[in-house]
Amino acid sequence: MSIDFDSFTPEERDNFVKNVLSEAEIKAAISAFTHSGAIIKAPEELLEFCFKVAINKMKSLHQRIKDNREKI
Repeated sequence: MSIDFDSFTPEERDNFVKNVLSEAEIKAAISAFTHSGAIIKAPEELLEFCFKVAINKMKSLHQRIKDNREKI
């Protein structure tokens, strides 16, 4: 599964992140990326990082579903 950040429009990226990650997960990702606000990042950088986090969450979920199907 390959998802490319550049193939999405900014609105699609935003919606993808909001649909996959909870508000708490988004806040945690931003906090980790900016070292709790110590390092200022551009909004586009924050969105790209959250996008990557969302992709990793989807991959993890996809793998767990695949593993559960193989057990049956």
